[in-house]
Amino acid sequence: MAHEQAFHHIPVLLVLTGAFKVQYLPYKRYCTLIVRGRGFLDLNFLARLKSRKSFRTVESVQPDQAASHRLELWNTWDNTTNEAIQPPKEQLPSGIELQRKDWVTLNRARAKVGKTASTLHKWKLRPNSGCPCGNQNQTMDHILSECTEGPHCTDQDLRDCTDAAQAWITHWRDKIW
Repeated sequence: MAHEQAFHHIPVLLVLTGAFKVQYLPYKRYCTLIVRGRGFLDLNFLARLKSRKSFRTVESVQPDQAASHRLELWNTWDNTTNEAIQPPKEQLPSGIELQRKDWVTLNRARAKVGKTASTLHKWKLRPNSGCPCGNQNQTMDHILSECTEGPHCTDQDLRDCTDAAQAWITHWRDKIW
C-alpha cells in the first residue's frame, strides 16, 4: 500500500511530434503501457487528435503590421456565400426581441447551418439526407427557398427579420434547431 502511494505518478519521457516531453503518468497507466509492449519513447497515442488543427496560419508577420495583415486576410476571405449576415457594426442585428429558440433558429438560418437532414447524414446520425418533400438533399438553402413543406424566405427577409422570416422560424424552429 505504501509502495503504491510512493510511486503514484511516474515520470515518463515521451516523444511527441519530434519534441521531448516529460509527462507524469499514473502508476497503473504506466504498467498497462509496459504490459502492452509500449516503450518509454514513441508514446504518440497521447498526442492530440489529427482533426484538432489550429485555425491559425504559420506566417511571419512583423508586430507593427499584424493589424493590417489581419484586416487584409479578413477582406480577402470569401464571405459572398449569402447576404443574410449583416456586416459587423456597433448596433445589434434585427430580431433581438425574439425568444431565445427563435433567435437561435434565425441566426442558424442566417449562417446557413443547422440540423438539417443533409448535416445529420454527414454526421452519420441519419441514414439519408432526403427531405420529406422529395428532394434528395435537405440543406438550409433548400428549406429556405425551395421546400414545399413550409414557408419560404430570402436572405434579405432573414437580415431584416420580416414577417416572412418569422413565419419561417415558427414553422422550422423545432425541426432544425
